[in-house]
Amino acid sequence: MSTLKLMHRKKIRNILDQLDYGWSQFTIEHFVAHVAAVRKRPIVVSGVALHEVTGMCVSLPTRDYIFYDVRRHRAVQVHITLHELAHLLLGHVSSVEYTSRIGDLQSILLHINTRIAVTQTNEYLWQEELEAEYLAHLIQQSVRTAKRLDALTRTDSAADVFIPPFTGDFVKGKSDDDV
Repeated sequence: MSTLKLMHRKKIRNILDQLDYGWSQFTIEHFVAHVAAVRKRPIVVSGVALHEVTGMCVSLPTRDYIFYDVRRHRAVQVHITLHELAHLLLGHVSSVEYTSRIGDLQSILLHINTRIAVTQTNEYLWQEELEAEYLAHLIQQSVRTAKRLDALTRTDSAADVFIPPFTGDFVKGKSDDDV
């Protein structure tokens, strides 16, 4: 695998600077909304059960979609979302064309299948992955510097806060020996 060239690193840092984002207000939802406003395109983020990849983004003529593997830990889901946002910001995603409702689904699935198959063997696409990962890393550094690191593990919704499971069975009024 190749390394990210210094020229690319500077270009990527410039893209982050041009976002002009107030990192002290960072939440993943707020940041996605900011990126959507800057790009003047809606971005739909959705958790789904994915196979072979942990995340992907698809660009349609009227909006962009980011999918992350819902079975991953919340902190990983946020990182995947940042990585896929980075692809959008870096212009790595070409628009999927479609003409009908069935064409939508066929075009999207064909695009996804082709991307998964080709990325693993294509040096150019590996370079795009390195660039996206670097931009996601820079975003996370900005979040950390703004002392908003906790926002990388939770969402704006209290229902989405990750609560680790207890070890063992705890039933009210019973001990581990009684269960």
